[in-house]
Amino acid sequence: MYKLSLIIPAYNEEKRIRKVLDAYTKSLEGINYEIIVVCNGCKDGTEDIVRDFIKKTPSANVRVLVFEEKLGKGGAVIEGFKAAKGKFMGFVDADLSTSPQEFLKLVRILEKK
Repeated sequence: MYKLSLIIPAYNEEKRIRKVLDAYTKSLEGINYEIIVVCNGCKDGTEDIVRDFIKKTPSANVRVLVFEEKLGKGGAVIEGFKAAKGKFMGFVDADLSTSPQEFLKLVRILEKK
C-alpha cells in the first residue's frame, strides 16, 4: 500500500502534463506515493506523453487510466480514487494551480492527525 495517492484528472493537457508530472515526482521523492493520471476523454496527445513519462521514468510510480468518453472532472477524480491504493488520497489540477509544496503541507498536517 502506498502512503499517498495523487490523482490528476486530465482533459487535453498535452501542453502541461509533463511539467506537472516532473514537478510532483521531484517533490514527492522520499515518500511512498503513486500518481494516477486520469485521461478524461482526451483527443490530444496527453495519454502518449504520460505513457512516455512512465517509460522513461519507471521509478516515478505514475500510472494512467484512460476513458474514451469524457466523464467530467468529478467523474475522473472519482475513477482515480477508485483505483488509488494510498492511505492518503488527494487530487490536483494539471495546471499546477496547487503547487507541490502546498500539497505537501496538507499531507504533513494529515500525517500528524
